[in-house]
Amino acid sequence: MEDEVKEKPKPVPVTVVGTKGGSSLVEWEGRRGYVPASSVKEGFVSPTTLKRAIPYGVPWDDLAEGLAARMHGVGIWTTDDLAHNTRLAFQTARSFKLSLGALNRFAYEEG
Repeated sequence: MEDEVKEKPKPVPVTVVGTKGGSSLVEWEGRRGYVPASSVKEGFVSPTTLKRAIPYGVPWDDLAEGLAARMHGVGIWTTDDLAHNTRLAFQTARSFKLSLGALNRFAYEEG
């Protein structure tokens, strides 16, 4: 019987948005989350670490499918981003048949 060799999962390329103390905010595949700064190796993080990342921002897709990608695309991740980019938020909300008020309520309840 041959020994089975499990392949180690390939590290995932990330962009480091910022680092403070022992944590780094990283972006990958349209998502952002906090990981230990020591886990970032030359712009890559293990898939296991990314699964355990602390999510960053408002979970927009819980309000409407596909909303997160659109909001992130215009730079709106957090309640602060929403407050400072109302014109973009309004335009994005309209494309999902939502009101700016609905976005605000959701953001402040969930974010």
